[in-house]
Amino acid sequence: MRAASIAIPQVYKWRGGNEAGFTQGVADTEILVTMPGSIIWGGMTVMPKLKTHKGLLKRVKITGGGKVKFRKAFNGHLRSHKTGAKIRDLRLKAVAKPGDMRRLRAMLHQPIRPAG
Repeated sequence: MRAASIAIPQVYKWRGGNEAGFTQGVADTEILVTMPGSIIWGGMTVMPKLKTHKGLLKRVKITGGGKVKFRKAFNGHLRSHKTGAKIRDLRLKAVAKPGDMRRLRAMLHQPIRPAG
């Protein structure tokens, strides 16, 4: 099968084999990768699945304003040597900072914004 007369510029082109990892058992199939993440295979465009990372979704809360709240670390056990102020501070939820936004957007597939 060929992706003939498609007006999308091709970036990469693989023919058959297993170079791309998704041609298992298919011989002489032309695969065009046109846009980041999209694949034209056998004349039809296949977009990647945009699944939310369920493990992260169970551990965070996305506020109405798009901020990401999560539970602070170091609060599960071994608290006898920590000061009362530290323990009270650990009870509060934390909000994700700008440095984490790219990774969180990629895992959550939702519009979010940094704290502040």
